[in-house]
Amino acid sequence: MGRTVYLAEKPNMGQLIAAALAKRDRITVPKARNGKIESQNWSVCWLAGHAYTLLDAKDYKEEWDQPWGRLPLPLIPDELTFKPIEGDFIEGCRKAAKSAISQADTVVIATDAGQEGQIIAEIFLEQIGWKGNTLRLWSSVANLTEITRALDTVKPNNDMKYQGLKLSGLARMKGDWLIGINFTVAYTNIARKAGYDFIASAGRVQSACLAICVDHDAMVDQFKSSSYYEVEALLATETGESVKAKLDIPEHLLHDGKHCIDDGALNQIIQACNGQPAEVVGCSQSEQSYKPPTPFNLTTLCMSLSRNFNITAGEVMSLYQEMYESGWLSYTRTDDTYYEDDQYDKINELFRMLRNLDPEFTPLVDGADLSVKPAVFDSSKIAEHSANSPTLSRPKWETMGSKSKDIYRTVAKQMIAQFYPSYTTSTLQLRIAIGSHTFSAKGMTVVSPGWTQVIPKAADDPDAPPIPLLEKGSQLTLVSIEKSSKKTRAPARMTEAKILGIMENASEYLASEQTRKRLGANATLGTAATRPNVVELLVAKRKYLSRDAKGIIQPTQMGKRVRALLPPELSTPDLSALWEINFKSIRQGRADPDEFLRKIQSWVNNQVQLAKTRTIKPNPLSYPCPTCQNPMARKTKEKRVYWACIDTDCKTYLPDYQGKPLDPLPNDGTLCPECNTPFKTRLRNLDKLSLQERRKVKDARFLVCEGGHYPVSNSQKGN
Repeated sequence: MGRTVYLAEKPNMGQLIAAALAKRDRITVPKARNGKIESQNWSVCWLAGHAYTLLDAKDYKEEWDQPWGRLPLPLIPDELTFKPIEGDFIEGCRKAAKSAISQADTVVIATDAGQEGQIIAEIFLEQIGWKGNTLRLWSSVANLTEITRALDTVKPNNDMKYQGLKLSGLARMKGDWLIGINFTVAYTNIARKAGYDFIASAGRVQSACLAICVDHDAMVDQFKSSSYYEVEALLATETGESVKAKLDIPEHLLHDGKHCIDDGALNQIIQACNGQPAEVVGCSQSEQSYKPPTPFNLTTLCMSLSRNFNITAGEVMSLYQEMYESGWLSYTRTDDTYYEDDQYDKINELFRMLRNLDPEFTPLVDGADLSVKPAVFDSSKIAEHSANSPTLSRPKWETMGSKSKDIYRTVAKQMIAQFYPSYTTSTLQLRIAIGSHTFSAKGMTVVSPGWTQVIPKAADDPDAPPIPLLEKGSQLTLVSIEKSSKKTRAPARMTEAKILGIMENASEYLASEQTRKRLGANATLGTAATRPNVVELLVAKRKYLSRDAKGIIQPTQMGKRVRALLPPELSTPDLSALWEINFKSIRQGRADPDEFLRKIQSWVNNQVQLAKTRTIKPNPLSYPCPTCQNPMARKTKEKRVYWACIDTDCKTYLPDYQGKPLDPLPNDGTLCPECNTPFKTRLRNLDKLSLQERRKVKDARFLVCEGGHYPVSNSQKGN
């Protein structure tokens, strides 16, 4: 029997796989040595996430290794290739894994069960030249029981499920490289020529998200509130119960179809209604039933945690991943919203664990009806991974941080809620005639709280208070009738929950009507695995967006400038949504990834040619370089402010003087008659002078040569 090597994504998963193999073989788990764990018949090695990355542009051609302003765009390599990621730890992992695999007959890919895990392993194996038999271990749960079970169900890696993930993942990675490098260089150059000193980082997902956030913020800022009026009547039933009803304002008085600004007309209606009898002329009652909320995928989980606990998407990704690797939660980066069938088979065991884990779970588990299998437990509806869910492994609750507990509770409650009945309400609507005018009243009664006993309703979705159950023809007494002035309100500011929701369904933001018709409600930006990272990229790394303590997201000045540079093709979700359709076809074997990339190369070439013709308004705070006339940018280094030419080959630097580059005095550059070296403009050090002495200095500039001589006419020499 040949030797088998299991390639894990990270060290802790490698140790778990080794424990499962030892359990299967009924041996003691061997100790890890030199980055791998080995028994007589198998080895387990690991990486640390990605071990290779695509080459930088400068790595392909010598002429691409120069300042951005001189790069011959577009940058389209004949073939996009990879290089090792630098770092002692990852280099040690690569060396150990390569050594183990060199002695193998079979390699089992045991990286995370998803597209990212697939390409991590595929790229590594390709780079080390592995050509042998390759299998795939696939598990959405990282605990000993599930990994042991997964060992018995490894499949050939050439299965379309796995190769589809590989091909679509590589197409995504390479396509994003082509767009990212070419657009970033092109639009950074445009900005620099106009005197701006920033990197205009671009990408099909991040740029569309940035544009949506900037445009939304501008809409809020430009919103002008206006006054409008409503009329409300307070009525009493024959038994003394109160009913509040709003006037159905006649359509001809609604200036925008929604609001009435004619207070005079409403005053006349109020006068006409005073003293008039009131009667119920219409009555309808309906019952609404709302099923438990859909199980979480990563995007909806991040939205919920942002909204309810102000936990950022980056924090969710990090803390959830830790709990996944500890075996407490199922796979992190899922797009699916169904649970596996066999999860229902173990639900009694899981709920017993939850009941004893935290007192908050006890009444919720006790109230669950486990006798009926909810429809969300359906393996046939799962494309890759089950929805986010707790596993049978008991967390170390006592040592968990508060945010980790909030994440765990949120995931667990979503599963518990599936075993509660629907939330049911009864809505009563009345139409009431007062004289010749009609008023409406609406009330709601909760028939069954159902799953809201587990997950309270959102605060921004209040229930209408109940009203008395009246029949048509019931008589009422008008107690009072009043007009109230209200103000239209601007849309709410962007939040992390909202931008993640837009990324999950961006149909409303599509620019092309044709694309909207084609995609319907399936226009997505990114994937569940990438969306939180995109938000963090824009906020934490690029600094194009800011996030305050309440989770409000707003663009920075730099973000607004970058957005102004973006072409329509990158500032809407259309491109990304259409890409996702292509990726799905590639995963299913219905599209050629090479043909997809050829089309991207042609499109990038056309867009870069258009970008070369673009200009933007010059930066009013920029000044021309005295050497090459390119713009100079104001910079700060260790509290020292200076100006630098944006052309890195020019290497012209000037001190900052009164908020602009130091302007040379008239005789700058003339030769000193004493030592024959040129006079240069220098600044007097005012920090050493008293406040009174500083006020006497009208111009801190003076001329001095290398020999320390001053021109005879220099009235402002440094003495």
